[in-house]
Amino acid sequence: MSDMLAAARQQEGWEGDVRTDDGWRRPLNFCDGFRHDYDADVATGGWEFIVLRPGLSIAIVDYTVNRVTVRRHRPGDNLVLSAVVSGHSLIDGDGLEGRLAHGYCTLYGLRDGDEFQTCYTPDQPLKYVSVFVERAMFAEVTGLKPDDLGGDLRDFLEARRPLLPHTVPLSGAASLVAAEIADNRMEGPFRGAFLAAKAVELACHILYVRAHSLADSMEAPAFTRADFDRLRRAKALLEHRLDEPLNIHQLARKAGLTRQKLQLGFRLLYGDTVARVRDKARMARALELVRASDLSMIQIALETGYEHPASFTRAFKAAFGHAPLTMRQLAREGVSFNAIAARPANC
Repeated sequence: MSDMLAAARQQEGWEGDVRTDDGWRRPLNFCDGFRHDYDADVATGGWEFIVLRPGLSIAIVDYTVNRVTVRRHRPGDNLVLSAVVSGHSLIDGDGLEGRLAHGYCTLYGLRDGDEFQTCYTPDQPLKYVSVFVERAMFAEVTGLKPDDLGGDLRDFLEARRPLLPHTVPLSGAASLVAAEIADNRMEGPFRGAFLAAKAVELACHILYVRAHSLADSMEAPAFTRADFDRLRRAKALLEHRLDEPLNIHQLARKAGLTRQKLQLGFRLLYGDTVARVRDKARMARALELVRASDLSMIQIALETGYEHPASFTRAFKAAFGHAPLTMRQLAREGVSFNAIAARPANC
């Protein structure tokens, strides 16, 4: 981290690209930072390191290595949150063991000068976003206090006790923000402003889930990574059984969770109750069938788990502002969904 900061802040003296032992670096034109592109025999793609404002930096990584590759990291006196958009990598170090994995964020904060390594597998695309928040400026950067987080995070921020790498599941909102950061194509000062806002937003999403998971674990068993995998399996089961919906007890049993963990986990990961996540999935499927199929409304109602067409019609109109027959007619007239949604319901 200190090496990257030094390189980023020396960019003013750069004249064109700078050669490294495995590629090329060039300065960014909108703030302190650089782009690193690997040599073709090392990897396809590269990464960016950007100093967004005092105490806040970000790395945007998107590459595929062409041989087994080990990288060493010295994160410095920073809280690091690495949200993986796709792919995976192993973490290894003195007393450290972990994994960067799709659908998760890995958090850590080590002593200044400590280091660890990551190992990358050939031909496996890896895309992730790492947010670096300087420990001493955490409250100023995020607006949060150590007491808001509690536990080992507070100990790291206040007493510099190492925070060993551990994973937190990415909620839908956090996954979206990470993807927006990784895929953003703005240029100039707009890109810097966008990334600064999104970096803090991503950190808040992740820290909120972690803080509430720990708070709830005082009354319920803590979530393990396997539990979060089971929660994702539960959501997939729910979405694929719309025509024969499972009740809470059945869904929990099939996913290998207790009812309490299922309900709490849905609130943490998906921001809603099991019932509301199911209802949103029903409506998404119903909209698809109404607009793109020739099934009758009775058939669509049954396929999406409604026993009575009238109940289906009421739910559909409440969700989209139009009755399903009206939605189908407008779709056949070639009206886009956005245009339909903007129309008054009595059109």
